[in-house]
Amino acid sequence: MEESKNKTYEAGDVLGLTELLGKSEAELGLGKEYINDSLPSRTVEFTGQLFGAKANGSINMRSETSGGECKVHSLYIFSHELGYDDCKEKLIEKYGSFEYENEEPYVESLGGCVTTCVFKSNGKRIKLESASERDYIYISIDEISGE
Repeated sequence: MEESKNKTYEAGDVLGLTELLGKSEAELGLGKEYINDSLPSRTVEFTGQLFGAKANGSINMRSETSGGECKVHSLYIFSHELGYDDCKEKLIEKYGSFEYENEEPYVESLGGCVTTCVFKSNGKRIKLESASERDYIYISIDEISGE
C-alpha cells in the first residue's frame, strides 16, 4: 500500500472542523499539499483532539455537478482512546439530547454488533458509532439537506 504524499492537517479540536461544512475548496484556506485528489471525492487527512483524546480523520469534499466546485461534504473522526459511552456523554453535553440510539445485531463485515447514536444540531447530523469488534469510535458529521 502506497503512503499518502499529502500533508496531514493539525486540526486542534476536531469538532471545530464542523464550521468547514459547505465551504469550497478555496474557502478552506489549505494549500494543495493537504488535498488528496486521487479519488473521485477530494479529502484532507487531519489529526487533533476529541474531548482531550487523540483523534484523526478526514474532511471530505465533492462536487454537486460534474466539473463543479468541490465543497466540504462531511467529516469523519476516529479515536482509539475514547469509549462509546464516554463519547456519547460528552456529545450530550455539547449538543443536548440525541435524536435516537440504535443497536444492530452482529454483522461480521460491520465489525460485530454496531451501536449508533445520532444527534442533530444547527443543521448538522452527528453520528457516533462503535462496533463490538472494533477498537475505536467513529463519528461522521454532515449537513442536513433542507435545514
